[in-house]
Amino acid sequence: MFFSIEFMMKLYRNTRLLLLILIGVLLVSCSLERKIATNYVRKVDKKSILLFFPDNIHKVSLKADSIPNADSLGVFVLDSILYAQSAFLQKIDDSLLLSLCKESLIKELNLYGFNVYEIDRMDEFIALNDSSYVLNLAQMELEVYRYILSPEYLDLGHYYSVDIDVNAINLNSWFELDRHNLPTEQYPVLYSSYYLHDDVDGRFIRKHERKSGLTYLYKIDSVSVIDVYELAVLSAKKYAVNLYDYLLNLHIQEKMPAGEVPTAYYHYDRKGEMIMTWYEDSFIEIDP
Repeated sequence: MFFSIEFMMKLYRNTRLLLLILIGVLLVSCSLERKIATNYVRKVDKKSILLFFPDNIHKVSLKADSIPNADSLGVFVLDSILYAQSAFLQKIDDSLLLSLCKESLIKELNLYGFNVYEIDRMDEFIALNDSSYVLNLAQMELEVYRYILSPEYLDLGHYYSVDIDVNAINLNSWFELDRHNLPTEQYPVLYSSYYLHDDVDGRFIRKHERKSGLTYLYKIDSVSVIDVYELAVLSAKKYAVNLYDYLLNLHIQEKMPAGEVPTAYYHYDRKGEMIMTWYEDSFIEIDP
């Protein structure tokens, strides 16, 4: 099949024009979204939130491979045995961790312009008689599990790698979001998870000066109880950021012209006073 030069040039011009139109539409859409986001961030009126926290933390050990015949045990029995064998989980003080987490969350929410009410000020919140938000940290969970670190090294054309079994901890949280005086407005459950693990300090060394081959010498810097409390504090700051971003993106979606949807998820960097896109660290929506 043969196409004339004239036909190919016409096709090129039409394709180029189509691409320019598509790019223009995308830029206009992004410009509108960013304008909506900017107006939201610049609002001086503070939002109010009624905050609920759980009384305890669900603690789970996922090291079932350490229990003989674990497959033959019921879930409740296995969980009980694993928890009883986890001296680390038993050292975590629920009240202290929750208190540190709540304090950090409230402080960060205040920095983002929220007035935070707790259960002892519920009457004041209700007296606002508006559609402020209700945020319930429905469940918090600590998971202890095994994690594999794999240091790597390339020496004289040979690739070396070693697997090291360390301990890791997940801090998982499930949030329920509602609007006061708007019972029909429903939101998905918002999930967040952050983790930490033992650090490994090591290096590859040659076994013998005149022979090839490397070995890895290392020591493990184990996660401490204090590290877990610090994880809770840092995670709480992330919760506040993620909540602000979630509400920001809901606002953008509400203000978009009929039939249009946002092309990106927006994040507000409070310290840098910048609106960014493609922010990966956000809440995960779970159907209620």
